[in-house]
Parts: sequence; C-alpha cells; structure tokens
Amino acid sequence: MKKVYLLISLVTLFLIGCKDEVSDKKDLHMLSRVDVFPIVEGTKMEEFLIVDEKELSSIRKVFEQVQWTPNVEAEMERMEDFQLTLFYTYNENMPERLFEYKIWFNEDGTATIISNVARENFGKLDKDGAEELKEILSVD
Repeated sequence: MKKVYLLISLVTLFLIGCKDEVSDKKDLHMLSRVDVFPIVEGTKMEEFLIVDEKELSSIRKVFEQVQWTPNVEAEMERMEDFQLTLFYTYNENMPERLFEYKIWFNEDGTATIISNVARENFGKLDKDGAEELKEILSVD
C-alpha cells in the first residue's frame, strides 16, 4: 500500500512540475523575435524578422506604451498595415509563445493595434509611439 501512495505522490509531483504556467502570460523582457508581415494594397508582402537586440528593445518600449482595452470587438474599415508575430522564450527547453498583432497607422499620426490576447484585445498608440513603431518597421 505504501508503494501505491508513493507512486501516486511521485506522479502528482511530476505533473505539478510539468505544469505550464506561462501559457497566458506575456513578459516583454522575454521577447526573442518578431516576424513582420507588411500589407500593401491588401496583399501580404514578404516577411522579415527582427532579432537584433537593439530593435527588440525598442519594440518592448513601444508595446509598454500601448493603452489596451480588453473585451472590445473592433472592426476596421481597411486592412491592417502590418501583421506582427511576437515570439517569447520563457524556457529554452520549451516552445516559444506566440502573440499576434494587427497594426493600423492612422491619418492623425496614431496607431491602432488589435491583439489575439484576450486581456489586451484592442490598443492605441499615441503619435510618439506610432512614429517610433514606424521607424522600427521602416515605414515611410
């Protein structure tokens, strides 16, 4: 009987140890890569990657400035200007976590961002943040 309890205890500890605690967390400091898909006239262009630590640091700073409004159903009149996939590496032995964003640069100089993360969902960037993001993405 002791062996059964010991086995159950070991299995329980193993399952607790393997529990994935980062599945819905997003820590900007763990950002390891950004895939960028420019959209031109409704067509997704060739993707490019951002892996340079200086550019990743700039993206972290921009995303810290976004004012998020969760639980908003937004529809945009036109296709997004960019699609970004942000990759987060929490543990090198585990797969990266991916978060997707659609970005619109508005005529008033601001930017609108829609996220696939429920607690973010709909975001706005002021003119300064939008300008910085444009520079990072090399948008004229």
